[in-house]
Amino acid sequence: MVPHLARNSHLRKPPRVDGLPSGPTVSGLIAGFMLDRLGKIEEVLKAPDGHKSKRRPDITTVAPDRKAHRENVGRVTRRGRPVPREERALDDLEQTLGVRLTFTPYN
Repeated sequence: MVPHLARNSHLRKPPRVDGLPSGPTVSGLIAGFMLDRLGKIEEVLKAPDGHKSKRRPDITTVAPDRKAHRENVGRVTRRGRPVPREERALDDLEQTLGVRLTFTPYN
């Protein structure tokens, strides 16, 4: 047995970072998208009438024609719909931007 692994460590969930599960699922997928695209920036959008006052799309890229492309990455239900937390984020961002963001599931 590896000394740093606790007994039944395979049953434990990975630690959470900023409210999201860490590990290859979220961070790896986002990092992969960001490496493939140009114009990497973090964007904070105000959503005054939303569920939260500010929202950050997971991925924002700017094309050479100066158009922004935004995506959110998150969990989905068994039926393939974003979980309620993701739906609220997509709704807030749609209300702010006037267009529905692309959503990429990671589970």
